[in-house]
Amino acid sequence: MFSVNFSMLLRTLLFCSSASLVSAASADMPEILPNATDSQKDTFYFPPNCDLKPAFKGYSINHLSLVTSNLTRAITFYEEVIGLQHIFTYNASPKYHIAYLGHNTPGFTSCEEITQRKNEIKGLVEFIYLEGATNSPLPTMKKPNTYSHFGLIVPDVKVAEGRVAEWGGRVIKKAGEELDVTNNELGNAYGLGVEAIGALDDEELKAIVEAFKDARTGAIQSAFVADPDGNLIEIQPPVFE
Repeated sequence: MFSVNFSMLLRTLLFCSSASLVSAASADMPEILPNATDSQKDTFYFPPNCDLKPAFKGYSINHLSLVTSNLTRAITFYEEVIGLQHIFTYNASPKYHIAYLGHNTPGFTSCEEITQRKNEIKGLVEFIYLEGATNSPLPTMKKPNTYSHFGLIVPDVKVAEGRVAEWGGRVIKKAGEELDVTNNELGNAYGLGVEAIGALDDEELKAIVEAFKDARTGAIQSAFVADPDGNLIEIQPPVFE
């Protein structure tokens, strides 16, 4: 199984999950890239500092929670494609179940021990499943919502793409292809669905597409895939070349 670094989840969400890569120029924007062209300065903004915050020592992202329409299928996909381990399923009732998956990076000796100490592990995935649900939520690529995608780091993006297709997922954009977030399912996930872009003209939409061609975003080297429930996942290499 290939390894996945979920510790980059927050950075991936903040870095790639919105159109903020194309920010409007402003008179008070600081000198963020001294050697960059004017257009590059308008694209990336870096805050004055990224210092540690001692008052928040010990804070971290522990898990991502997703509602699934098929718990067995979801567990199998995330085990076989992402390499997660099924840690436990909590059966709150005969028809309502909550399952946790994660990497046993600390080397615990049993699933019971992992469960007892799961708050020591980062990058867990929780699945919530109601058997016989009369209404299933639509994934963000079908109906825009506040969820965009989450990101994975893998040693070989192409290998990961192959596993996605083999285990019931879909490859939306292959690594090496340009990312166009304005004319397909990705538009909804990136806040650029038809219902959202009324205030943008064609030139502004073209500018957004061009911005994702910037090698620093890593968009071309990344793959975008969907799990069997339609949740969007970005697969990135450890280093952007």
